[in-house]
Amino acid sequence: MWDESLTGPASLIAKPSFLKDRNVVKMFPIKPGDLPNVEVRNFIFITRPNLQLMNAIASNIHSDERKNRVYRKNFYLYFLPAKSLLCENQLKSKGVFGSIKIIDEFKCQLFPFDSDVVSMEYNDAYRELYVEGDLTCLHQSAKALCTLQKLYGRIPKIVGKGKFSEKVKELSKTMTLNEGVGGHDKGTIDQLIIMD
Repeated sequence: MWDESLTGPASLIAKPSFLKDRNVVKMFPIKPGDLPNVEVRNFIFITRPNLQLMNAIASNIHSDERKNRVYRKNFYLYFLPAKSLLCENQLKSKGVFGSIKIIDEFKCQLFPFDSDVVSMEYNDAYRELYVEGDLTCLHQSAKALCTLQKLYGRIPKIVGKGKFSEKVKELSKTMTLNEGVGGHDKGTIDQLIIMD
């Protein structure tokens, strides 16, 4: 079951045929209430850290448990790109944390659009930054930039267009210095433009 905001970006890296070849029966959006009526033993939730989605997942699990079947389902939860203590605490408060066999991370930070364009595809970033004042996505962006430099070497010219892009640039610079990412050698990427 997917966070609906991930359906499009995930299709850029895993086509439906690829998933079907790996025994994925069907992909459903995460919604509160009953689980979809399919005869499978394992349900995998893939989601961004989001409290509303944790409530929906808790609703799904409680609904399944109320049916009081001998044939219980196994639940797995993967956060993209990183786990959230706040979300885990929400699952605990809803009484379903112990019902989930595995809670882990799916560390996919960037989605490729073209040979020279990548995006985090984080639809809620604007609302989180400007409305809620939550800067978590800036940290995630900086981590993604560090990962990019670990893979392709140091990017000598990084330009930020916008107030938050400049913060990501500075944060990633600090992270790369602390982690020793990229060294002094120029990597395969000449320059990077970050836009709000």
